[in-house]
Amino acid sequence: MLYLWVSPEDWSDKNTALYSNDNSTNRFIFLNGERLPFEIESRKLFYDAKVPQKNLLSYDYIVNTGYFPLVSLKVADLLNDLVPDEVQFVETEIRCKDGILTNYKGLNVTHKIKGIDRKNSIYTTSTVKEEYISGIKYLTCLPGCMGKYSIARDEDYSTNLMVTEKIKLAFENAKITKGINLVTPEDYFGLYSPNQK
Repeated sequence: MLYLWVSPEDWSDKNTALYSNDNSTNRFIFLNGERLPFEIESRKLFYDAKVPQKNLLSYDYIVNTGYFPLVSLKVADLLNDLVPDEVQFVETEIRCKDGILTNYKGLNVTHKIKGIDRKNSIYTTSTVKEEYISGIKYLTCLPGCMGKYSIARDEDYSTNLMVTEKIKLAFENAKITKGINLVTPEDYFGLYSPNQK
């Protein structure tokens, strides 16, 4: 079974951590699905949050504007143990109203796969290059698309972060649930169907 890692439905926008472009690495590099070079991996990432630290501290995943997960040390340790060759972590500072949080890390996923079944999905394409997918209304993934990976970016739509049952079960067994939302593509895009093409 394949799952999308998406923001939780009950997330409050006021808790979203804002990526600081002025002080941090270009956030789009994290969408490449490639290992970061040392000079980028070793740089700290900065975020601003308009809430007190206590609003965020109970979450294992903090929604942010950086296009990649901001995860607790518990999640980072678990993924490092489970799939060390598929993940990379970058130190962060979240500047809250009442101080700085440093116990979250930016998660970089180091591989990408071709996951989208274009024939059975509903999507829009870029006006610049028609082969580029610019939006998805309904997603069906290719059988076996994850191959040997347990976590990967989608090559055709890089904001799609996909995980396997292995990751989902590991999170559940470790009681990592606060803020983590892993959902099947069919459930996530359930309002639509291929019949609406």
